[in-house]
Amino acid sequence: MSAMTAWKTSDRAGAGCARKPRILTIRQPAQPEHRRAVPSLAARIDAAIVAYERKALVFETLPLLLACPLIRRVIVADNASSDGLAREGPARFPQVQWIALARNEGCTAWNRAASAAESPYLLILDDDCVPDLASLADAQARMERESDVGLAVFNIVNTATADSTQTAEDTD
Repeated sequence: MSAMTAWKTSDRAGAGCARKPRILTIRQPAQPEHRRAVPSLAARIDAAIVAYERKALVFETLPLLLACPLIRRVIVADNASSDGLAREGPARFPQVQWIALARNEGCTAWNRAASAAESPYLLILDDDCVPDLASLADAQARMERESDVGLAVFNIVNTATADSTQTAEDTD
């Protein structure tokens, strides 16, 4: 199961944000990801990865993102890794926008990547995450259908064990 949490822009406006965010759940079919069809949608997502000392994982993820028909651009912010990512990455993946940081900025490096994004949607990934493409397509379709949805957050699943870190149900 993949969950998508959507905060309506109207929910986030005003003093105190009194309304509880609406949680939307997208259930994945039992079919393996590589056999599921991704709906035909325009590439309107930039993907941002913040990496630190995980060159091998980033190099595994990049081909998947670059082959995804929903992804327009991939941006990698390297948090001053010493594993050669900032040096080898641009040579191996020249179609990726690389941001080499002089020091490890931690999570705030996503702000650097976000400032380089140009697409209507931004997918934020840690360096050890790979998105489920069918869930990503569902989220994009939902956000295009419901213009007041401002944020989608996915359930994280450990693919080695199929355990998820959270369970969500539809609530309003």
